[in-house]
Amino acid sequence: MDKHNLSLNGLRVFEVSARHLNFTLAAGELSITQAAVSQQIRNLESQLDIKLFNRLPRSLTLTLPGQELLAAVRPALDSINSAIDRITGAGSQEILTVTTLPSFASRWLIPRLDSFQQANHNFELHLHTSGQKTDLISGNVDAAIRLDAQDAEGLVKEFIIPDALCMVGTPELAARLGDNFENLYKQPLSMDGLRFSDNQKADLTGRETEDYLQGLPLDKRKLKITEFSASDNVVLSALSGKATALTRLSLCVDDLDAGRLKILFHLCKPLTHGTSFVYPGFRADDRRLLIFKDWLYQEAKVFNDRMAKYYPASTLRT
Repeated sequence: MDKHNLSLNGLRVFEVSARHLNFTLAAGELSITQAAVSQQIRNLESQLDIKLFNRLPRSLTLTLPGQELLAAVRPALDSINSAIDRITGAGSQEILTVTTLPSFASRWLIPRLDSFQQANHNFELHLHTSGQKTDLISGNVDAAIRLDAQDAEGLVKEFIIPDALCMVGTPELAARLGDNFENLYKQPLSMDGLRFSDNQKADLTGRETEDYLQGLPLDKRKLKITEFSASDNVVLSALSGKATALTRLSLCVDDLDAGRLKILFHLCKPLTHGTSFVYPGFRADDRRLLIFKDWLYQEAKVFNDRMAKYYPASTLRT
C-alpha cells in the first residue's frame, strides 16, 4: 500500500458516507451519483486493504478500522477546509446546519435542494440526518425538520406539512389487486414498524399504521406484513413492484405524480401529526435561518397543493 497516493476526494467521500451511514444521502450532499460514492469507497478500501463499512441489507455500519479512520479524517478535513477558507476569504460564506429524519431527507428534501443552492450561491447547508432528537439550544445544530415535533421550552415550532396514511403499489400491482380487499392476502405488505424511544413511547406513525390496519375489512393475521424501521424503505419496497405499502403520503407524492405508484382502494386517511420546522427562539432573527425558512415554506406550499390532489386539503391537519 502506498499511503502517500491516497485520494483526498476518496477520504472526503468516506467522511460524508460515514456521517450519514447511507451512500444515497452521501451522494445527495456531494452532488454525485450513488454509484460514484460506492466506487470511491471500494477504491479506498482496496488501497488500504481493509473493510471500512459493514454493508447490511438495509443499512451501513462502520467497522472498527473505519471508526478509527473517521476519527483521524474528520478533524483533518475540517483543518484543510478552514485553511482554504482563510486563504480564499471564503470564511464569510453563510452556513446553516439542519437536522431531519433520513426518510424526509432522501424522499423530500434532497430532491429539492438544487433550487435552494441555485438561488443562494453564498450559502452552505449542512444536513444532519438522524432518528434521534437533537439539542437545538446548546448543540451545534441550528434548526430541525421534525415529524410530530413536541412543544419545548425555548423552541419555536412551525407546522409546515400535513400528512396522511395511504396504501400504495405500482400500477401493475394495482391492476392485479382490483377492488377486492382479500387480494391483499396474496401480496407482501410493507409498513412502518412500531419503534420505541428510551422512554418506551411508541412512534406515532407506527401506532397509527397499526390502528389503520385494524380498520380494514381483513383478518390482519393473514396479511404478509414486513415492518421497516426506516420509512423511506417502505416506499422503496412498493416501488419494487413486489409489495403494497402503508406509508405517509408526503413520502410518495413525487412517485404518485410520476405514475410510479398508485393509491390502492382509495385508502388515504389523515394523520394526527405532520412535519414541523423547529428552531431556538433566540435564532428567530438569524438571517441564515430566515433565508432557508423562506425557501422551505415556498416549497412546502407548492407541495401541499400537490398533496391535495390525492386527499382533500380540508381534511388534512393544518
